[in-house]
Formats: sequence, C-alpha cells, structure tokens
Amino acid sequence: MKTILLPVDFSSSTHLLYEKTLELAQAFHSQVYLIHVVLPNEDCDNASAKEAGSEFADESVAINQLANQLRDQDVDTHALLLEGVASQRILDEARRLDADIIVMGSHGHGAILGVLMGDVSQSVLKEATCPVLIVPTR
Repeated sequence: MKTILLPVDFSSSTHLLYEKTLELAQAFHSQVYLIHVVLPNEDCDNASAKEAGSEFADESVAINQLANQLRDQDVDTHALLLEGVASQRILDEARRLDADIIVMGSHGHGAILGVLMGDVSQSVLKEATCPVLIVPTR
C-alpha cells in the first residue's frame, strides 16, 4: 500500500481519521495525501469574497498543520486544498494519484445509506476504483 488518500473536513472526527491513517502509513511505509475540498464561491459580492478568502486561508493553515503532524511522525505527506464538489474531487484525486486506499469517516445523517454514512462517503464508496476504509466516527 503505497498511497493513502485522506479526505478531511476538520470535523470532530478528523483526529480519529488521522490516527487510523498514521497507523496504516507507518505499517506500510505509505505516502499520505491529505485532501480538503471547498465549494467554489461563484456568486458573491466583495464582502463575501473577502470572507471566503479568509476561510480558504484558515483551511489552508489547518490542512498544512495536519500534514506537518504526519511529517513529524516520519510519514511522507502532501496537502491538497481543492475547490469543487467533494465526492467528485476525491474520486478524481484518487484516480490521478493511483491511490491504494481512501480513508474516510462515517457520518450519521442523510437517507438510506446516508443514515449510516454521510453523502460524500456514500458517493465515494459507490464509485471509487480502489478500496475505501470507512472509519466509524460515532
């Protein structure tokens, strides 16, 4: 297992996902690609654009801090902050990187499968071309 893709949303479950990914990366000497996806803010005025820019900067700091924590554990880590629809960007990056596994959290909202896991996790699980490890977050 050379490449692990870890999508993060900076929710309370991020630490659990970090721990599981660290465990896997150390066991298999894997590279980790952290990915955080934000929605593009196309229809906003100047004040909204400034606020979105500030939020983007905060998320950039957060993902780089998380990447540095993994690097401090001697894990080869890359941080990606992308715009778009989360599930699609995760799937695109998994294909582009030829990821061996995607590590994601479950979320308890939505309908049908969404009752057990969030919509993003559900979409990635259905469409991924590599294994997806769903880590229980509740």
